[in-house]
Amino acid sequence: MLGTLHPTEDGRMSIRFERTLRHPPEKVWRAITEAERLNAWFAVVVDRDLVPGGRVRFDLTPEAKRRMGIEAGADTVSEGEVTVFEAPERLEYTWADEILRWRLNRTDDGGCHLVFINIFDLGDQPVGDWMVDMASGWHACLDHFEAWLSDSETTFSPWDRAAALAPSYSPLVS
Repeated sequence: MLGTLHPTEDGRMSIRFERTLRHPPEKVWRAITEAERLNAWFAVVVDRDLVPGGRVRFDLTPEAKRRMGIEAGADTVSEGEVTVFEAPERLEYTWADEILRWRLNRTDDGGCHLVFINIFDLGDQPVGDWMVDMASGWHACLDHFEAWLSDSETTFSPWDRAAALAPSYSPLVS
């Protein structure tokens, strides 16, 4: 279940997560594309125009600002662009300099195999604590996503879950 870290052909890095879900791809697709569904489980508030070239706007939630020590009224908006929209199988968009890539494939039992990849540039930053935080954060977000899809009561804070997962990711970036 841990994400895996890979260099990309263009010198950046990616973290890849795979999940086999018992839900059909159409349900998973709606959860990653419909604003009210996405904003119910995603770590930030997202507003998108879901066509290639469409604008994407991201803003931190009040909880994210609080956890990150950012003043409540601070402008934390960032933008991106939809680069791929092929319902119900492929979605890709940028988030500032990052790429978020979603792939859905139907499984033989009618469920869905989800592959999520976040591509980013480390710049001058060493792979380390920052990467551990990113990987454990996405992992916790996807755990929350699975619980939300199943209509299960989420009994954990994604923030606390990410902190608990961080030691599992440390060996990947050492």
